[in-house]
Amino acid sequence: MRHSLLLVGTAGLAALVGVATSARSTPADGPALFRGDLAHTGVYRAPPLTHFGGVQWRVQTGGPVQSTPVVARGTVYVGSGDGHLYALDARTGAERWRFAAGHAIISSPAVAGGTVYVGSRNGSYFAIDAATGARRWRVETGPDAPLAWGFESGDLYTSSPAVTDGLALLGGGDGQVWAVNADDGAVRWRFRTGGRIRSSPAVAGGRVFVGSMDGTLYALTLADGRLVWRFDTEGHTLESGKFGFDRRTIQSSPAVVGGRVFVGSRDGHLYAVDAASGRRLWAADHDMSWVNSSPAVAGDLVFDGSSDNRFAQAVDVRTGRERWRVATERLVWS
Repeated sequence: MRHSLLLVGTAGLAALVGVATSARSTPADGPALFRGDLAHTGVYRAPPLTHFGGVQWRVQTGGPVQSTPVVARGTVYVGSGDGHLYALDARTGAERWRFAAGHAIISSPAVAGGTVYVGSRNGSYFAIDAATGARRWRVETGPDAPLAWGFESGDLYTSSPAVTDGLALLGGGDGQVWAVNADDGAVRWRFRTGGRIRSSPAVAGGRVFVGSMDGTLYALTLADGRLVWRFDTEGHTLESGKFGFDRRTIQSSPAVVGGRVFVGSRDGHLYAVDAASGRRLWAADHDMSWVNSSPAVAGDLVFDGSSDNRFAQAVDVRTGRERWRVATERLVWS
């Protein structure tokens, strides 16, 4: 089976570069990371698409490319199921280097201060020199935490790191949030949740927000990892075995905008939670269909997708009332 990364169109190149370098709340010299900025708003500033220029290059890897690419300073950084992180010239696709992580890379890298931070499927996190591909440090999180039910499916990707204030924030399959020194990997603090962490930590207002497979959204202090509040979704109280499918996991990564935290859950809801207190503001009901999507927020709309009910939607930021939806042919996890 062939596994390729494609970059499409000259206008597409501008848009792809914009994903990593021009996020709404990230300065031009700030980190390039999953969801565009530390708050994970999913909003990017890039030149408008004016034409479609066709495939410009293609790079063949030895495994599935499920990692979201990050583009920084003219280089595309992307992981592959073949266990390598690739650094590719954004205009030509020429390989600048590849780093052997030893296990599949199925999360998005983060780039900050000349270093690429990325995790692999076995719970290892690496800091890699962005220019040369040389390893700077490695942190081993623990083995994956046991599953509450034992038949949870779709555990297909891992948490993407966030980098800020000299810290790299890592979500572990061992159920812990890890905060390590960005320069040497020394552990500053850890916080344990009740399940695997596949949600990617978002940072806003001196706090870290992350979901867990235990069905809970956590707010922690950035400085020392102290618990500020926890919000238990409806799924936290449900026994998946009674339904025959997982109704507990938070796989979605939260977005933090305007004092609100938005996150999806496999209990079938998109939630809005007060960022200061953890109080539930509203829940948009997907009728038990998983909300694995990481919501994006722009203006007065929140955008997300629905798994088995097969639609993409926009809901009102203040009320959660649906503004529109578009039916899709297949499941929406994006």
